[in-house]
Amino acid sequence: MLVTNAFVAFFNNILRISVARYYAYSIGEGSTIDNSAAAADLSRWFNAALSLHLIVPVIFILLGVPLAEYAIRNWINITPERIFACIWVFRIALLTSFVSMASVPFISMYTARQLIWELSLFGILSSVLNFAFARVLCFVSGDRLIVYAIFMLIVNAGIPLVQIFRAMVKFPECRMRLSFWGDWGYGADPFVYLALIYEKSRRRILIYYEFYRYGAKFDQIAEAINSEKK
Repeated sequence: MLVTNAFVAFFNNILRISVARYYAYSIGEGSTIDNSAAAADLSRWFNAALSLHLIVPVIFILLGVPLAEYAIRNWINITPERIFACIWVFRIALLTSFVSMASVPFISMYTARQLIWELSLFGILSSVLNFAFARVLCFVSGDRLIVYAIFMLIVNAGIPLVQIFRAMVKFPECRMRLSFWGDWGYGADPFVYLALIYEKSRRRILIYYEFYRYGAKFDQIAEAINSEKK
C-alpha cells in the first residue's frame, strides 16, 4: 500500500503541474481577450483534464482489479488467513488512488490561481492526521492492517474530496460540462464534430506534455544513478 501511495503521489505531482500550466496560460489570456471567452476556454481545459483523469483510472481499475486479486490469491506467497485482509487493503488503496487521481484537475486550479497557502494548509493537515492515526494505531485491537488502510483512506481520499468540493464552490470553471468533453454520439453535425476534434486535441496536448515531463524525471534519475556509479 505504501508503494502504491508513493507512486500515485509521484505521478499526480507531475500531472498536477502539467494541468496547472495550461490553466495558468488560459488565465493569462484573460488579460488580452474577453473575460467570458477566457473563462470558457479555462472551463474547456478543466473538462479536458477531468475526462482524462476519470477515464484512465477507470480503465486501470477494470483491468487491474481482477488480475491483482487473482495474483494475491494464487501467485503471491501469503498465508491463507491473511488473504482476506490483503485483498481488502488492496481495494482500499485502489479507491484512495482513484480519488487522488480524479482530484488532480481540481487541485491544479489552486496552483494556477496562486493559492499555494491553501495547498500548504491541506498538506499540514494531512501530516498531522497521519501522525495522529499512527499514534491511535498503537491502541487499536484487531486487524491493524485493515485499520491502517482505512486511516489512509480517510486522509488520502478525504482531504482531496474536501479540496474538490471547495474548488467547485470557489472556482466557477471547476464544473463538469459534458458538452466540453465532445459529442460522443452518432450523427453529430459538422460543427459539433469539429468541437470533438478540438477537445480531443486538448487531451492529446495534455498527454504529450505529461509524458514528456514524466520521461524527463526518469532521465534525471538515471543520470544521477550513473553519476553516482562513476
